[in-house]
Amino acid sequence: MYHIHGPWRCEEQRAEDDLKSMRAAGIAAEMASKTEGHRQAALDAMKRIGEQLQAPAAINHSVRAEETPTQAFLRASERDLKVEDIVVMARSTHSSTYYKSSSIGSVDADEPWQIDSDEDHDVINPAHDKPTFGLNRDTVRRLSTFKGFSAEGLIECKKLSQSFVLKRASVEQIQQLLQIMPAGCDAVLDIDTELLKTNKDNYIMLVDYRRRIYDFVSCVQIPRGKKQVVLKVIDDIWAKEVAAGEKFFECIANRKIRSNEFKGLTSGDLFIVAVKSTLRIAAVCEIAAPPSTEIEDDRVLRSRLLPELHKKLNEYLEGAISFDLLWFRKAHHPSRTIGARELINRIEADMPRQWQSIVHISGDNVHARLLALVKDWPCHHK
Repeated sequence: MYHIHGPWRCEEQRAEDDLKSMRAAGIAAEMASKTEGHRQAALDAMKRIGEQLQAPAAINHSVRAEETPTQAFLRASERDLKVEDIVVMARSTHSSTYYKSSSIGSVDADEPWQIDSDEDHDVINPAHDKPTFGLNRDTVRRLSTFKGFSAEGLIECKKLSQSFVLKRASVEQIQQLLQIMPAGCDAVLDIDTELLKTNKDNYIMLVDYRRRIYDFVSCVQIPRGKKQVVLKVIDDIWAKEVAAGEKFFECIANRKIRSNEFKGLTSGDLFIVAVKSTLRIAAVCEIAAPPSTEIEDDRVLRSRLLPELHKKLNEYLEGAISFDLLWFRKAHHPSRTIGARELINRIEADMPRQWQSIVHISGDNVHARLLALVKDWPCHHK
């Protein structure tokens, strides 16, 4: 219970009520750009908000302090705030103080005040004309059993996603998150990577995509040391070498950016090699060790390949700044022709929605079922 004595205490109580009112109304904050013009605009916005909040609750006192807490706050802000510390405020419930999402974001960048009405927005395009934020309950429930993450990889994704919460959503954030997530997660979350490249200014889309990732990594449970099964479709010539026991590795060239497709794989995981032209299974390999990343010397690959394949290796690595490398311990190859879809059905796994990059095979006990399936296949040892 408050015991207010004198005008100052009354003003103090009113300032606290104003602060609660601001929070309840959905006041959002964001770091402003480092320019003097934005600094002054931020201070003006803060003044207007203070005046609007004070006007309805004005109390006539016979004796008032010369300066109210709100005025003192504004004066201190003008004197002490640095350009990089300016906080821009916008109120959602009053159209007169509404800020378009192209000029300001919220603390979480996922607040509903950003979508006030259609006429207030000029950033929505036909591909994203009905903005929503994040995943619905049914999707969260379905994806909570996703098995593609390693424990370390999931923890890293959670930390990075949480670090972006207080920042304005951007293409770079989404790309960073997708790079450390298992390959194919963009398709799982229905994130259009091409749209990201061509619609960088579509803030509604960026908020939506980042929230989908946040909801996804938040709902997935950290795996308890379960082994993974992945599949990669590779060119016929390389798939043939793996099946013949002449190639006990897989590498991925890093060109403009690091691909990071082997992230989370480790010793004992199973790597299914499928032929690019037919989706026929060439081999099921057991991974020998965690991947080696950003290697620049290709002699380590040449020493493990037949001389006639060196030219093909040069063609593949041409223009790459480095490559990531994954070693195999064993390579089981089927004694009869079996397609990728048939193999997935036989181990009772979830059928992948796409076959690009590294495809994480999910389902109950798929690692044990695949081991049981290939135990009688011919096997090459490194």
